[in-house]
Amino acid sequence: MPRISNIAVDQSVDKNDKLLGTNSGGGTKNYRLEDITSFIRDTGAAGIVGQFSYIFYNSSFGGSSTRPSGSITIDTYYKTVSFSNVTTMKISNKAFQTSNSIANAIETFTDKQIIIAKNTDQDVFGVFTCTAVTQDPVETNFYDLTLRYEKGNGSLEVEQFYSIILYAGAQDKEYRHDQTSASSTWVINHKLNKFPTVVVFDSAGSQAVGAITHDSKNQLTITFSASFSGIAYLN
Repeated sequence: MPRISNIAVDQSVDKNDKLLGTNSGGGTKNYRLEDITSFIRDTGAAGIVGQFSYIFYNSSFGGSSTRPSGSITIDTYYKTVSFSNVTTMKISNKAFQTSNSIANAIETFTDKQIIIAKNTDQDVFGVFTCTAVTQDPVETNFYDLTLRYEKGNGSLEVEQFYSIILYAGAQDKEYRHDQTSASSTWVINHKLNKFPTVVVFDSAGSQAVGAITHDSKNQLTITFSASFSGIAYLN
């Protein structure tokens, strides 16, 4: 074997290039850069905060008799599921090939938007509002996500890897309501999926105060002592 110092340096790196190493059993092996990259990406070994990698299965669990750890599953026998048809999903409390539970992180998904993207093609993705997170009472290592589809492209495919990430820039949403006609009651359908704070200005630019009733997480009503037009800012 030649001395390492005598081997030429190759600065043109290709995914098919190979590295020499030792496997866990002590055998000497060649490892393709493409395979090393896939391992790091799909197992989360790079340690990217807030990004959790999973393998997707339908109800056949890839031939396993039990739901595999590190998986996301949907109760269907179809091998592809369009993101636009996804309303519920069961998710392991551990990402693929990891030993530490991320249950606390999963529970923070409630009332937030998440993006589920294919690891090998990030143009295949779905953006969802997670309306509920519930621990499965039987399979306690899994959580049920209730999802509302917002937008996306493509489908989930069995035995492909996907990352789940909080959708940056969508967590602290705002809404502006323009009340063009004078009224003492403003009904605002803001669709923020939360109970926002409200600041109101009349048409002259003076701040106004009214009684706010949150009818739901997506609608509120403001009642004033007099009729006027203006703007309400919701955050």
